[in-house]
Amino acid sequence: MQITSKVAMNSFSKVASPSFRSIMEENAEANNVPRIGVTDNVCFPAGQTDPAAAVAYSDCKCKGLQDMGEFGSLKGHHDKKDSEGGLTMIIANSRLPPRYEHGRFHLLHLGIYVRLQNTMIASFCGLNLHGGTPPIALPGEVILPHAYRLIHICYPPSSMLAGSGIFVAPLASLLNGQMLSLGPEITTLL
Repeated sequence: MQITSKVAMNSFSKVASPSFRSIMEENAEANNVPRIGVTDNVCFPAGQTDPAAAVAYSDCKCKGLQDMGEFGSLKGHHDKKDSEGGLTMIIANSRLPPRYEHGRFHLLHLGIYVRLQNTMIASFCGLNLHGGTPPIALPGEVILPHAYRLIHICYPPSSMLAGSGIFVAPLASLLNGQMLSLGPEITTLL
């Protein structure tokens, strides 16, 4: 998490105005936002890593990231518990075979996408509609068992950035679309 947080904050510093950075620093101080990974992380008190296995070219249409439930849906999703004042940073990092399509990250509300080639960093507002596609083996390619893409996501839960109450931060997504949450020792109680 330390490297991911450092990359996210360095990227944030490159795209954010000095006044936005200052506001995020003041907010973090006022709301006692946890500094995850590195001490200057004033924006991303939560993070996750999402692996996506490669799929065959013939299987990739109309499927999305099925292992990710609604978060991998072709219809996209909104991160409804994100802060209105924060940004989400995604970092693509994987080693796929050379002839694989790395997949795409879609900002559906804007009608654009970015290719998730190694190493790619994107910043966006998770409250807007977004989604992704898995890595794809080209026609005739065998899907290798190690062909996975990793996406690291640093995000701004509203409950943590705004000090707006108690929310148990999920640890992981389960196969049935539910979230795995831990006990009260892993909460955002401020």
